[in-house]
Amino acid sequence: MGNYSVSICMGALNEAHSLRKCIETIAKDCNKEDIKEILICICDYTTDECKQVISELQGEYPDLSIQTVYQPPQEKYLGGACRVTFPVVTGTHILVMSSDLECGPEYVARIIGLSKENPDKLVKGSRWLPDSVFHGYGALRKAGNKLFQIYMNILYGRGITDYTYSFEAAPTEVFRSMYFRPDGRAATLEMVADPIRRGVEVVEFPVDWQKREEFAHRKTPAEDFKMLMLYLRTSLSIRFMKTDK
Repeated sequence: MGNYSVSICMGALNEAHSLRKCIETIAKDCNKEDIKEILICICDYTTDECKQVISELQGEYPDLSIQTVYQPPQEKYLGGACRVTFPVVTGTHILVMSSDLECGPEYVARIIGLSKENPDKLVKGSRWLPDSVFHGYGALRKAGNKLFQIYMNILYGRGITDYTYSFEAAPTEVFRSMYFRPDGRAATLEMVADPIRRGVEVVEFPVDWQKREEFAHRKTPAEDFKMLMLYLRTSLSIRFMKTDK
């Protein structure tokens, strides 16, 4: 694809060390001509250390065009970050990842390569393909995650192995045309389910997934249950919505 360019979008809250590793790996592994910009979404809770690292990286990698996008308080969670970041990208494609190393930066070059080969499709990592490795979840959480993937395939009938891992690239207009619900917490699911519902084809590849180590948060069973209920409501809402908005 001759005019291909990707805008890499990630958020930053307190992942100073992990963020640096992400950018350093992208700079080392990727063809910089493919990267239009790297947009880092920050908010009022982004730590001073994290902001300092961003400033340092901007000076160290001027050819990567590292920019920050401010997420105001009324724009909640990942969905809010997407709403403020996606409208300002200038690449033909958007690559979404986290900066906490759960989205291994060593796979960014592969995502870009697959996206260039499949420019009209959603290319994403999967923790559930045969060659994938899934670290960091207890047996119950891992079983629950697998059961949810089975449920999603019954509901959507597309054979996708991982609907809840937002490490992916797609044409800019695919993500820009999405409706992100105001709550903001189900955006991981929305960014897979919404394009699929609208007929976008998906290419998955296996990843070696690791749970974040920097400022790791251990979710309680009550938090997991609340997210499951939210994901169930969101999956049904997307599947049976009558319009894209």
